[in-house]
Amino acid sequence: MTTIYELFCFNKNTPKKVRWSTSVEGITFYLYIPRPAIPIPFPEMVKLKVIHDPDEKKYYFLQLSEYRGGGTFFFDLVFHSEHTETYRYNPESESDRLQIGDVYIPKPLLPSDAPRKITVLGVWDSSAFII
Repeated sequence: MTTIYELFCFNKNTPKKVRWSTSVEGITFYLYIPRPAIPIPFPEMVKLKVIHDPDEKKYYFLQLSEYRGGGTFFFDLVFHSEHTETYRYNPESESDRLQIGDVYIPKPLLPSDAPRKITVLGVWDSSAFII
């Protein structure tokens, strides 16, 4: 399996970023997005796919191009380091760094030999919003 789907729930609102979280086999997976990159009102949930197969990435981009929901986003991330329960990935481009920052992916979501590059595809859940 190369694509992992996770549903994140709103967790915290900070002056610069909004945080969503989900639990993956007992490991909390946080997703931080800078406030300017988030639709207003802030979505209560974010649906996320972590893709590490380039062929599968093309398939999902085709699907996203036809999506008419609450909006989508994607980031290419490169492997940085391994931690106790997570792999750290950094945005590949400087412009992406302004949109997402570093992402710590729980190990159960990826192969034991962490891929050098992954893509994170997200969909804002427009069915529920927070203020």
